[in-house]
Amino acid sequence: MKIKNFKKKKLQELERQKQFELEEAAPGKDTPENLFLGDFYSEEARDVVFYVQLPHISQPEPEFKIATVTLNYYNVVTEKHDKVSVPCFVRRSPEIPVHQTRDFALDMQINRLTAAAAMEEAQTKEMAQAKQVVCTAIARLKAAISASDPFTQTLIADLEEILGDMKDTSSFQKVAVAKMAWKGNAHKNQRGCGTAGVGYQNKAKADMQMKAQAYSEEKKQEKFASKPVSKESYSDKKKKK
Repeated sequence: MKIKNFKKKKLQELERQKQFELEEAAPGKDTPENLFLGDFYSEEARDVVFYVQLPHISQPEPEFKIATVTLNYYNVVTEKHDKVSVPCFVRRSPEIPVHQTRDFALDMQINRLTAAAAMEEAQTKEMAQAKQVVCTAIARLKAAISASDPFTQTLIADLEEILGDMKDTSSFQKVAVAKMAWKGNAHKNQRGCGTAGVGYQNKAKADMQMKAQAYSEEKKQEKFASKPVSKESYSDKKKKK
C-alpha cells in the first residue's frame, strides 16, 4: 500500500518548531509512505492510521484532498495482480472549530495501536518499567473519547489482565510476557488468535473454525467406533474373579 502526499519530513519540522504538536508516542506518526500489509484471509480488514501536514487555507474547503492511497495486491479469484487507488478528502475551515473532537472510529483505531504498542514495548522492559508502560496505556484509553465503547473496553480489559499477571518476576516472565506477545500481535494485525482478538474474527473464520471442530469430533468418533470391543461377557468376568 502506498500513501501519496505523505510529507513526513515536513511534519517533523513543524513538530520541532512547535507549530503543530503531536501527541507523545502518537500511533501513525511513523507510518511509512510504502506499507506492506501481508496476506489477507477472506473478509479480513485492516485500518491504517497516518498523519499528514496540511497547509493553511483562507476559506472553507468542503472537499480538501489530503492524500491518495494505492493498494497493489494479488487477486486469488482472477489470479492476477490488481491495483486500486482511492483519494482521501476532508472538510476544512480556516479556523479550528470550537470544541472539536477526534472522530470516534479513528479514536478506536488509535486506542488499538496504543494498546498494541504498549504490549510490545513492555515485553522489552524489566517488570517495574513494564508495569508503568501498561498503566500509562490504560490511563490513555480510559481518557479516550471512545472509552465507553465495547471495543476500547476490551483493549482496557486485556491490558488490566496483563497487569494482573505482573505479580512477581516469575509470573511476569512466564505469563505476562507471553500474553503480551500473543495479544499484542492480535491487536496490531487485527487478526484473532484463540481467545485473543475475538472481535477481529469474521464469519468466514468462524465458519472455518466450526468446520475444523466438527471434523476433529468426527475423527474422534470414528476412532472410538473402530476400537475392538471385548467379547468377554459379564458372567465370564465373574467366573474369573
